[in-house]
Amino acid sequence: INVSANTGLMCSATSSVNTSGSLGLVSDNMPIPAPFIWLRMEADGATHVSERDFGFDVAVIGVSSVPNYFDWDDSSTNNNLYVSADGVYKVTANCSVISDTTIEVSLNLKVNSVHVHSASQMVHTLTDPHRIDLTYVGVIRKNQPIQLTRTADGSAAIALKQFSTILIERVG
Repeated sequence: INVSANTGLMCSATSSVNTSGSLGLVSDNMPIPAPFIWLRMEADGATHVSERDFGFDVAVIGVSSVPNYFDWDDSSTNNNLYVSADGVYKVTANCSVISDTTIEVSLNLKVNSVHVHSASQMVHTLTDPHRIDLTYVGVIRKNQPIQLTRTADGSAAIALKQFSTILIERVG
């Protein structure tokens, strides 16, 4: 059976189903293929003592599987990402961090301004940047801001490095 996207055709098959075309197929309110967005910092972030957002004061580029499904808003003091539909999402952050001293650095994930997950790493002075990875799976609703920040104890300047990334995938 061949099914083209955006036809509204419902079918069942005993073997396989081949699909063609752009998004438009939906299974249990889940778009097929599942939407994702990948964001990457294009330069080193500036060092700051206070909490700062992913992409603060640097260009961020992105690739999205679905136009207009995700909205990256860097127009305010907070760099927020928004999804266009309620669902279960997987957020994966792979970031490199530097500091001018030895300090514990945390990546913090906030959804709708509520802290939902964090990952920490001890960062040592005068060594290569340290990698901090964070993975979160949970319900995110339409128009709730998703924000990734980095922070330490406030005593030393820290920064995210160029090529730090965030991947957000709809999984349910």
